[in-house]
Amino acid sequence: MDTRQLRTLVAIVEHGSFARAAERVSLTPSAVSQQIQALESEVGVSLFNRENRPPTLTAAGQQLLEAAGEILRTAENAIDAISGRRIIGTFAVGSVRTSAIGLLPRAAARLVSNHPGLKIKIRVGSSEELLQDVVAGRLDVAIIAENSASSREVEWSPFLREPLFVIAPPGTAPSTIAEILTAHPYIRFRSNVPLARLIEAELGRMNVSLYDIAEMDTISAVTACVENGLGVSVVPRIAVRDRKVEADRAWPNHSGKPTLEMMAQRAASVPGLTHVDLNFPDHVADAPRDVLGRINDLGLQVNGLAMRYYTNPAFKLGAFTNPDRTVRQEALDLTKRGIDAALAMGAPLMTLWLGQDGFDYSFQGDYGRMWDDEVSGIREVAEHAPECMISIEYKANEPRSYALLPDAATTLLAIAETGCTNTGVTLDFAHVLYADEMPAFAATLIARKSRLLGVHLNDGYAKRDDGLMVGSVHPQATLELLWQISRDGYDGVIYFDTFPDASGIDPVEECRTNIAAVERFMTMADRVSADNALHDAIATQNSPISQRAIARIMAGG
Repeated sequence: MDTRQLRTLVAIVEHGSFARAAERVSLTPSAVSQQIQALESEVGVSLFNRENRPPTLTAAGQQLLEAAGEILRTAENAIDAISGRRIIGTFAVGSVRTSAIGLLPRAAARLVSNHPGLKIKIRVGSSEELLQDVVAGRLDVAIIAENSASSREVEWSPFLREPLFVIAPPGTAPSTIAEILTAHPYIRFRSNVPLARLIEAELGRMNVSLYDIAEMDTISAVTACVENGLGVSVVPRIAVRDRKVEADRAWPNHSGKPTLEMMAQRAASVPGLTHVDLNFPDHVADAPRDVLGRINDLGLQVNGLAMRYYTNPAFKLGAFTNPDRTVRQEALDLTKRGIDAALAMGAPLMTLWLGQDGFDYSFQGDYGRMWDDEVSGIREVAEHAPECMISIEYKANEPRSYALLPDAATTLLAIAETGCTNTGVTLDFAHVLYADEMPAFAATLIARKSRLLGVHLNDGYAKRDDGLMVGSVHPQATLELLWQISRDGYDGVIYFDTFPDASGIDPVEECRTNIAAVERFMTMADRVSADNALHDAIATQNSPISQRAIARIMAGG
């Protein structure tokens, strides 16, 4: 029995007619009739009373309809299980208390949302107890505080580096870590667990004199005491992410533009944020490995660096395309130093936004020469360190009226002319919009002719670089882009290039919103991949059916 015929039978009943069912299953009405006739021939009875208009099910048809639903569900479950698209059963997870505060519940909720047939069993305990449970087979996996595994039956892998924070009651005046710890009563975390030993070791290293006012055996009790003004303490970052406790960020009173450390510590407070991109030379002028260490200490990774050509006012007339050869070489040398810094940080990705390379007037420059300078400049910096990927981020204009690399096609042409294999494209959603491109189509061209090395998500009204929150204006185009890059095998990070400060939005809250939006869109993208009716509509360019399917998917159906 052909399951396609059974699907057609179900569609006729659900939509009330052969004609509407044909539209749903992307067949002609005559093909639908032929499928039903073949099904009737196989079972040897009439399934529809064709004297009625529209035709109605016979008793045999009703019986087969009920069986068809069960057959189709069984077939789909079998296919999902074999292909790995559906995960069912019980997943037993162990966790130490700190991870159980926020990290594990969020991960478990997302797992259950993505795999409705999966049941999560969580056990909280000490590292030693959890390790024994994994060895004994009572747990599938466990999150422990340190590697104490000695059994060959256990595979151990670090996955999170959790920094320690000094926390103080709301309203505590900013000061140094040592001053805050010595000037206020201290709430000590006293427990026979690795975290407590780690905190004590760090306090001993600092050699500060503490006045203990209380001892608590759980981190949640410690943070509650601090929140209520009893004193200060030291806790892991995960303990303060979702509480109204001020974490001392180890800088004195500050005015003016925030430092890299200030911004990085705020970024580190966002659940789900794992990587940052840093600007060169703004953020990494000296000692790149020291900068990397400070970022890593916050639990973040450096994804790569992005060049900024502001150090010399002469760059306003062009960086790689400046008419002055000396200025051009200065821009090239600056870029090479940035590449060296990226490699020193173990982040071999340099993003080039060549916004200064362009023109504002007719008869301002020799276009052919400017193009040659641009291509040769990209080639020179790419050849400087072939192990570092060079990603070109295009933008239609700004600060120049016309950019030399304004769109995907022009950027791909330049990359092709360099002849370098360590080059690719960074796709910025808002830049694509006001280059009058469809984001998913631009991504398709990039995957076909080069490689996608970076994705900057944001949104806007296609008139300028608005930098609005992800999916706030173009949710369908955002979903289509994420689905497309997933199909193309993109495995890099998702970067949020937004401007919360432009309208006074809290950047931490905006980032949380962006992460939640991307998680929703990725879940929708999985449903797009599994929707055969939508794929049929795309194959036949049937936009009414595809729009209904996307509306259903985005509504959660």
